[in-house]
Amino acid sequence: MSERKLRIGVTGATGAVGREIVAMLGQVDLPVGEIVPMASPACTVHTVEIGGKNVRIENLSSELVASCDVVFMAVPPEVAGEPVRVAMDEGIPLVDLSGTVGPAQGVPLVVPCANRIDLQGFREHQAVASPRPDVVGLATLLSPLMAQAGDLRCRGTILHSAASAGRAGIEELSNQVVSLFNSRTPQRKVFERGLAFDLEPTVGTVKSSGWTDHELRCGLQVADVLGLEADRVAITSVTGPWFNGICFALQIETDAGLDAAQVEEILAKSPNIRSSLSGGEFETPSPRSADGIPALLVGRVRNDPSGGIIHLWAAADELRFGAAGNALALLTALLEDDLI
Repeated sequence: MSERKLRIGVTGATGAVGREIVAMLGQVDLPVGEIVPMASPACTVHTVEIGGKNVRIENLSSELVASCDVVFMAVPPEVAGEPVRVAMDEGIPLVDLSGTVGPAQGVPLVVPCANRIDLQGFREHQAVASPRPDVVGLATLLSPLMAQAGDLRCRGTILHSAASAGRAGIEELSNQVVSLFNSRTPQRKVFERGLAFDLEPTVGTVKSSGWTDHELRCGLQVADVLGLEADRVAITSVTGPWFNGICFALQIETDAGLDAAQVEEILAKSPNIRSSLSGGEFETPSPRSADGIPALLVGRVRNDPSGGIIHLWAAADELRFGAAGNALALLTALLEDDLI
């Protein structure tokens, strides 16, 4: 790994993911020289805490992006377009969390614990795409099983939090709770049906097939990361009334016919997973129990009564593990593999 101190740009530094990346950069063993927090000029937050000091947030600009050694792109796609183009044109190493680039543009979609070898595709455009937290969680869980048992099928439900919509989602849920307690009409811009004391039964736009674009994209991205056929992953996505944390209720069928005990034994050996067998404190993890933990928590691994299928439950910190955690793992892997 290069010991050259890096000037690291973090776009969207006032958002939920960007803030977490900034915080984690101060906690990892990486050659961080300077952290440059950036946000849209319309942003009303002007400082972010770095190393116990309030650092001014710079206006996101092409010039500032081009001045960095590495850039994390953690802004919405409608904001990311020009900065991403500049980074790729200038050959600035880019870790994209905006969804602006991916395999369609020749940029690899990578979860390091699952398909690190695909990072070699970083060389062509000096860019790598970090998938959404739901994809990170599924890839983290399924990859060690595939390494032992070959292909598999995965079905289930993913429960997202308000944080899946960023800082705006967290703030709106908080405002909805306060408004309902005070018998006022809550604001409903991010969650149009309301989320407080309820849930959103669909995430994304419902297509003619009945699946949402979010669900279809999740299956395609997991298949891309793991090298599976797309129809092997089918996920229903809903949003629940909590601030942070993602949960997975899954049914897994392996071609090798693994049973629950074998699945638990395999998962217990993964450094990115904590279970009761690997010394995890929470046999049945919840979003709150996963808060701040940079790993996937797995519990309730059990055999289907009819046999052949494994049921399990998992939870993770949507920001620290799923979004910022994978982004930092990508930077670490790029440096260790001498790609930066």
